[in-house]
Amino acid sequence: MLALGVIQPSASPWASPVVLVPKKDGSIRFCVDYRKLNAITVSDAYPMPRTDEILDKLGGARYLTTLDLTKGYWQVPLDPEARAKSAFTTPIGLLEFLVLPFGLKRAPATFQRLVDQLLRGMEGFALAYIDDICVFSQTWEEHVAQVKRVLGRLQDAGLTIKAEKCKLIPGLGSSHVGLGDSVELNTGALVTALRGPHCPIMASALTVLLLGCEFLKPTIWVSPSRVVALGGSVTIRCEGQQRSMEFFLRKPGHPNRQVRMVPDGTVAEFPITSVGQEDGGSYTCDYRSIADQNRWSYPSDPVDMIVGAQGSEETLAPVERHPGARPQGLTHH
Repeated sequence: MLALGVIQPSASPWASPVVLVPKKDGSIRFCVDYRKLNAITVSDAYPMPRTDEILDKLGGARYLTTLDLTKGYWQVPLDPEARAKSAFTTPIGLLEFLVLPFGLKRAPATFQRLVDQLLRGMEGFALAYIDDICVFSQTWEEHVAQVKRVLGRLQDAGLTIKAEKCKLIPGLGSSHVGLGDSVELNTGALVTALRGPHCPIMASALTVLLLGCEFLKPTIWVSPSRVVALGGSVTIRCEGQQRSMEFFLRKPGHPNRQVRMVPDGTVAEFPITSVGQEDGGSYTCDYRSIADQNRWSYPSDPVDMIVGAQGSEETLAPVERHPGARPQGLTHH
């Protein structure tokens, strides 16, 4: 979380305890117990969407696209006063959030207000429940244009969506298909339209959303280490499952993706010869067939590159490579 810029060291007079909660899959969820803070927090009366009203709007739609905002709350920055109140205790000292944390009393209403303002003017075909957005349409042509508008609005706001949670499904009002039935659509045209310069951050998610993806996700890693000093040099490598592919390296908040065509191999290299602070952060990659540009891979897991002070020798152990083995992607939690 420190590396991602979500939290920072704090000198706040406020402090809440950390609670580690087991998930269903056996992993651990990091939580902060804000009950004491919430008890003295003024409520936000902003109305949350009603389920019956949502169903009334969606009932007649023939096409539905659902979008899930990545770590929704964390895409909202906190002002300095609120940061101090978000402080929590750990074995390494007091830390505070730079973004809206989960567990605060006003967080759901704050985020709902943000998304409602974002979708203002699109109420006839788009609605949201906190970090879940649904675009609903009567015709496929309308759906193409409306999804494009929503994604463009998200792009303008600097928000990103989580690819694996996005879906395109037949609507409840479809007369010729039912929920769960397969449906043939001209998705190639939609992918082509949405892979333009107005919403490049969304491209990997749209591949999953619209095509189901034909290729397995690539592996991404940073060599020689994902921790690098200012002015140092690294190479971000992406390895796919197929030959004759075009690779795309993407970074949230940076609309200009990097592209490498690899006609004879499976690994694309993206060198950075002089690393700056702006090069730090999370990267993903995906690839498509050179011969058939409508055939895409799933996006890779993210890898985080951490930029240290100039002259720093801080490194991580390189990923061990065995003959015939694939490199393991580096992920953040």
